[in-house]
Order: sequence, then C-alpha cells, then structure tokens
Amino acid sequence: MRLKLLLPCLTVALLAAAGMTFWSGCDTGSATENIEINPAAVTLSKGQTQVFTVSGGYDYTWSLSPDNGGGKLDTRHGDTVTFQMLTDTAGTIQIVCTSLIAGTPQGSAVTNSQSGYSETATALVHSAIPETNSPSGPLTVTPTSHTINTSGSLTLNASGGDGTYNWEVSGSGTGDVTPKTGSSVVTYTTIIPPTANVTNTVTVTDASGDSARCTITVKP
Repeated sequence: MRLKLLLPCLTVALLAAAGMTFWSGCDTGSATENIEINPAAVTLSKGQTQVFTVSGGYDYTWSLSPDNGGGKLDTRHGDTVTFQMLTDTAGTIQIVCTSLIAGTPQGSAVTNSQSGYSETATALVHSAIPETNSPSGPLTVTPTSHTINTSGSLTLNASGGDGTYNWEVSGSGTGDVTPKTGSSVVTYTTIIPPTANVTNTVTVTDASGDSARCTITVKP
C-alpha cells in the first residue's frame, strides 16, 4: 500500500489555520473518518457488471472474498472499480476496499506522529440464480386471439410447459372446449348462440401452474 507523507498535510493545516486556502494533492483524513462503498449491495447475473465507488480516506486497495474466480475486478487500486460476475451459482462475493486514513483512530494510544491507520469497507454482490425453465420451453397456446361465427369452431394448440394440460373457458358462457384435460389440442365450439358479439377466454394451465390464454370473439 502506498503511504502519503503527512508533512504536506500538516503544512496545509497550518496555513488553513492562518486563514490561507490553496489546493494541495494531499488528503487530510480525520481520526473519525469512515470509508464507504457505493452501492453497498447488488444482485448480478453471470456476465453482468457493476461500477463501485469509494469515498473517505485515500490510497484505496480493492480485493475480493472469496477470490476464487466467481468474479473479477478491472483494477485493484483507485476510487472506482468495475466488477464482473463470472458465476451463476448461488452465493455472495464480498468486495473489500482498504483505505489509509491519516491521524489516530478513536480510542487508540498511537500518537499523531504515526503515519496513519487503515480502515476497510465491504460491499456485497449476490449471485442471481438463473430460472429453471421447462425442457419444453414456456407454455404457449395458438392462436392467441380469433373471431368465429356462431356456427364455427376453432382448434387450439398448446405447447411447452410442464405436464398435463387443463383447459377452461371463461366469459359469457356461450362456448366450451373438448377435451378439457390431458390433450394439447382442443376444439372450441359455440353452445349458446349469442345475439351480439361476445368474448370468451380459453385458458390452458400446466402441472406447474403456468398458463396461456386465447381470446375468442363469437359473432351472431
């Protein structure tokens, strides 16, 4: 870790006390200064990146815990780093920043003639667990909407999803589907001829509770 000399800092402090103000490249941290990483916690999926910044102190050094290949930093020094998530398994990675702070920590017997002390701050990166999709893909129904006449019928096809299909009709009650259970292909027909346009919704649900819908408009 690089150490900044405290003599320029002392000079700045003395001149400031005398009412003089000017720029100096030296940070004059106080004995009660804390460092802070922003953001403090994020959730990332594999491949995603996040920029972290730190404030307070100076001479920042970054590290990962655990540093086992689950993620990487684009640099190990500076007040800004970019982290990339390299894993999709459950877990949390700690991003640790260590900073040198000039002065004496509270409650310490170390005198101000010492070069300073170090503090650390930690941010947490949680791994987003990828969704487990059905091997057959998401549940879908085709068509998703259609218009038929009273004397017409419509064939509906379900695909994807998980397990047995169950079909249900909701709306004005003018039509129904057959069969209602077990088949990926059903037929919608009108039972009660409407006197005006009506809309029914046919919903198919799989064993996991996922559903897909088709909206059917029936014309008299």
